[in-house]
Amino acid sequence: MGAFEDGELVGLQGQDFDDDLIKIPRRQARSNIGTRILMQRCAASATLLGATSHVMMRLAQKFDAVRLVVFNPCASAVTAMKASVSAGGSTAAPLNSGGAWKGVTWAGGAGTVNLPLTADAQNPSITLSDWIDVEGDDSRLLSVRIYVPAGGNVEHPIHSASVVAANMENYPDREWIMKNQVGDFVGAPAGMNSAGSINVGMVAGVQYMARGEVLSVFGFGDSIMQGFGSASGVDSHALKGVASVAGETGAAIEFANMGWQSQTTAQTLARLSAAVPLLKPHAVIYAAFSPNDGDPDAAKAAAQKARLARARAACADVGATLVPVTGLPVNVSAVASKYSDGADDMRKSVNDVVRALDNAVDIDVEVADTTRPGKASRFRTVAAGFPVDYTTDFLHPTDAGYAAGAPKIARALRKLL
Repeated sequence: MGAFEDGELVGLQGQDFDDDLIKIPRRQARSNIGTRILMQRCAASATLLGATSHVMMRLAQKFDAVRLVVFNPCASAVTAMKASVSAGGSTAAPLNSGGAWKGVTWAGGAGTVNLPLTADAQNPSITLSDWIDVEGDDSRLLSVRIYVPAGGNVEHPIHSASVVAANMENYPDREWIMKNQVGDFVGAPAGMNSAGSINVGMVAGVQYMARGEVLSVFGFGDSIMQGFGSASGVDSHALKGVASVAGETGAAIEFANMGWQSQTTAQTLARLSAAVPLLKPHAVIYAAFSPNDGDPDAAKAAAQKARLARARAACADVGATLVPVTGLPVNVSAVASKYSDGADDMRKSVNDVVRALDNAVDIDVEVADTTRPGKASRFRTVAAGFPVDYTTDFLHPTDAGYAAGAPKIARALRKLL
């Protein structure tokens, strides 16, 4: 269910698709379906078998119904997962154990679900629950619980939000609080009394029917998109850009963090190709280059450009707007690039294709000492004569490095409002 079903895309008929990367007209960006993904990156684990994962999150809009989004990276069976949801609560009492809880159903009414397996732990299966009527109040707070029994299961999906934990303190209007406790507190919600907040859990995210328009933005890429900076807990340029637009305009904007540490562009595209048709975001921020592909050369650059075209086509199929971002330099030290001049020219050739597209975001020009061909770029650092360190580990941006690119993300998103 959604505002744009198959065959109902707006403005795609009669368009001229005459270049090799496809000209994609923009649709009316927002709808009444919001998507919040705390983090797609997940792994098979046994740490929370027989325990309940709880997340309280503040959504961007008031809501009337929700459905859960569950990712499964496990190669063995995950059976009898169950969940419940509750509206309301407070940050002072995030468990909302005294609230009105509703059991989540699956596949048209089942009280539990067996998660589809995946052949690739780096590309988890995606399961959606049924839509559950839950009337949110002015707080926009939603609590979600998931329980996987220990009996019959050897592992389950687990998400770590440690690298984006700053979201809770930096953006109090979009915060989440995570808790876990041994026992089934889906069936008996009043008994949960976990005191400490944690940064791992089984809850990935939700979609919701909002009472107003929402712009749902997905960010696909590697650790740089995920928000892993030179220091843990740094928010990515994408999240900073989303927060900036929401704060300045008052628009309801949701961000789905689909960044995944250490993934290649091929792995990122595989996840995008699975998630975008099912979850139908309104905009997709996509990293066309990744150092995880290996040192750049002509063949890698050609493959990255082809994947960019496929990402644009996947977005076009559901009427989503692609917001491609340029790839960043990689240093071997504070004053030297990791790549040879010729290798870095291949990275720059991918960036040139990105820059030629509609809605392109050029972050490279903000953090690199040069974008000219013929000389390998490097992150700007104090040791190299620049006023601010845009990296300290020579691979990921610092908070200042992410902040340098955020205004361009914000500018691209404002066009969709």
